[in-house]
Amino acid sequence: NVILNKNLIHKKKLEKEMELAKRIQTAILPKQYKSPNFDIAGLMIPADEVGGDYFDFVIDNNDREWFCIGDVSSHGLTPGLIMMMAQSIINTLIISKRNTPANVINYLNKLLFENIRNRLNSFEFMTISIITHNGNGKMILAGKHEIVIIYRKKTNRIETFLTKGVWVGLLPKIKDLTTDIPFTLDSGDILLLYTDGVIEASNKNKEQFDIKRLSQMLLDNCGKNPEEILKIILERVNNFMEIQKDDITLMAIRKK
Repeated sequence: NVILNKNLIHKKKLEKEMELAKRIQTAILPKQYKSPNFDIAGLMIPADEVGGDYFDFVIDNNDREWFCIGDVSSHGLTPGLIMMMAQSIINTLIISKRNTPANVINYLNKLLFENIRNRLNSFEFMTISIITHNGNGKMILAGKHEIVIIYRKKTNRIETFLTKGVWVGLLPKIKDLTTDIPFTLDSGDILLLYTDGVIEASNKNKEQFDIKRLSQMLLDNCGKNPEEILKIILERVNNFMEIQKDDITLMAIRKK
């Protein structure tokens, strides 16, 4: 009975700590998206109590808007802590000086490599893309993450492009592997960002949701606002998958 009571106490203590970590993680996600240039929505559904996914919307001291999305290589408490660490580092780098996305990625990698490998003695890494808006729909992206999906209003078609670089936290230096990629969003265009928990969601037949379904859903619902688009996608993914095995994160960004 003494052993059982000790185990129960330990379990309850662990549950409280996980709940606290979840509240902290949820608290640092963006709650509002006040933007003169974009209509924005985002969501994150962890697979466990604490997730390893990350997304953010930040306005720097020069009124530039930044969009971030990332995914730590596993999920649970340690990846959740790494995610919160990354969020703090990225916000500091964005707000403190006039950086480019590639510079932010390089600094982030340097600090995360030190913290993950040498301090946590862990081997997680992080896929991440960071995007900034330099005005008039001119965007710059850096960082290796999922394929970018864009709905183009003028042609009523979906456009995709690959992100370039290397995962953050694997190597001590990645400057030579990190590039700023320019692209443009015109009025009515929609940028869709997501983590692999969306496209790799599997049904009972082991079929994945995949990027084709996700792209078609964006095209089918392009007339709706970003919040409605994400709600519809999430509902479709939930109905499709047999069980959620990974964190699910989505951002939809429509150029006004």
